[in-house]
Amino acid sequence: NATWDSHWGNSTDSVWTAAQSQLDFVGERSAAYLQWRFGSESGRAHELFVVRTRDAHPVAYFICAHDGGTLQVQDFLTAGTPSQQRDAVLHLVEAARHQGCGAVEMDLAGHHAPHRAIRAAQFIDRNSRPLFVMAGENPPALKAGSMLFTRADEDV
Repeated sequence: NATWDSHWGNSTDSVWTAAQSQLDFVGERSAAYLQWRFGSESGRAHELFVVRTRDAHPVAYFICAHDGGTLQVQDFLTAGTPSQQRDAVLHLVEAARHQGCGAVEMDLAGHHAPHRAIRAAQFIDRNSRPLFVMAGENPPALKAGSMLFTRADEDV
């Protein structure tokens, strides 16, 4: 079950709660933050795409914007099994095609599970750029595979 959703509340908060246990380090992803970052006040139209299990439990969300024929994923978060994560990406691709988009673009760094899900859905790396993280004087020991960064984490 995958739908475009106009509510930034329970679905995103449910995925956020589940994903926190899978990641050592991820920026704020509460519904309140997402509404602030991507809601109507952001100056750009964003759409929320939510993927749910058969029993209606949210396992992924994608916040998207259109740029011509490209669906740009500004933020996403997945929880659940690797196959559920891959299926979530495939549902997004199907929805993008239904909207007439010829491409889907995502920027991410960090956690291995989303990378695997995206590659399993036949996405390819097009380019890369450096990522710098400042963590203060006594930063916790972090591994690249336990972090997640998307466009939601960029300075605005």
